[in-house]
Amino acid sequence: MDYAPLNATVRAPSVLRPGQEFSYTVRIDNVFPRDYPLPSCPIYRLGVGGAAAGPWQRIECSQTSVGEHDSVEFTLRGQLPPDTKPGRRRLTWMAVMSNGEATIADMGTDGTTITVTH
Repeated sequence: MDYAPLNATVRAPSVLRPGQEFSYTVRIDNVFPRDYPLPSCPIYRLGVGGAAAGPWQRIECSQTSVGEHDSVEFTLRGQLPPDTKPGRRRLTWMAVMSNGEATIADMGTDGTTITVTH
């Protein structure tokens, strides 16, 4: 897999319940001194604790590129699987661009920490 020259960060509620639907924001930063083209909007997948939390979906966007040293933000919907066990978990997020390059959010921390409660 090739990685896109992009960094992604997820902001989500810190406490969620099994089966809960929620909104979260993904910020994608272009860290290079050239525009990154988006001929079509990326597909993405949300995960919880290393397991998929739903199918691949396409981001609805109007951007045709991410400018050099610029960023874009998307507000997306997610849902924790109903069988998610209580405790601290990591939300993971991966996007694949139309050229096949991927970006994974919060790679340095293996995801965004959430607490799952009853």
